[in-house]
Amino acid sequence: MPQLLKEPTESDRNFTYKALWIGLPASWLYLAGLIWPNAFLFQPLATGFTIGSMIALFITRMQDEFAQQQIAFAALIALSVSGALMGMAHLPWTKAALPPTDVALAIIAVSFHTALAGRRLRDALS
Repeated sequence: MPQLLKEPTESDRNFTYKALWIGLPASWLYLAGLIWPNAFLFQPLATGFTIGSMIALFITRMQDEFAQQQIAFAALIALSVSGALMGMAHLPWTKAALPPTDVALAIIAVSFHTALAGRRLRDALS
């Protein structure tokens, strides 16, 4: 029976590792565009790249173990931010400070990509 999914090559892994960098500026621009609407003409592009980068992370099979550890670290940070936002939704004295849903999701994306970039830089320097 033929194999449907081929093993990722070194070139595939390098491309996916580098492609994740696009999520960092895209997520920041997405958040900025939600805070200041009409300030960015390329808001739809930033939104699409942010959404795409978060969905593409599902395909961790294309990553090696080193990159998977970095992604796992960033996911823990993003989940912590998610938990903080959920906590804000249920505490009476913080409900007023809770951002709208789209801004909250952008904050989670920014936290993920910023943590991923920080971890990558730390690993590169060590």
